[in-house]
Amino acid sequence: MAQMTTLLLTLLAFGATGSTNPAEQVLEQDGVRIRTTVESNLYTWTVENVSAEPITEFSIPVHHAYDFQVPSNWQIHDSAAADDFSAVAVDGQGAIGRGRTAQFSARFTSHGAILGCGPATLGVHDGTTIIVASVWHPVAERARTVYLTPITICAIAGLHVVGGAIIVRRRRRDV
Repeated sequence: MAQMTTLLLTLLAFGATGSTNPAEQVLEQDGVRIRTTVESNLYTWTVENVSAEPITEFSIPVHHAYDFQVPSNWQIHDSAAADDFSAVAVDGQGAIGRGRTAQFSARFTSHGAILGCGPATLGVHDGTTIIVASVWHPVAERARTVYLTPITICAIAGLHVVGGAIIVRRRRRDV
């Protein structure tokens, strides 16, 4: 709940100031720090190995993403799931060792993708997995959210028409 509140406050502050500065989130868990930067339609995940074994895999769910970028000596892993961004270090050469960082990025389309939270999965050299929960990434917009705006506009317009009719009727009665 606190993370959702932080997300809402960040979005409100970003929208209220009209700033072009990117929104940023930093999470640390199990010896790994992930800094997520969102600027326009570009998401960048900076993975820092604070105290874990070398990191050899990175995976995060994405919705309607394209133009995936990975560090040198990493390759994008072809996944059966279209809504998943996965990359692996080539022959362990690009592994993110203790004290090192690597950047992963993707762009997303506006076709129903909004800012959301979900798990980033990191594979470690020793075969273990680190899951960092609540990392920002593009998620599918719920259908009810898509319909909420036009329904609200229609309701306001309807209230305006009804209110105007009541005012006109009262004026005619008073004359």
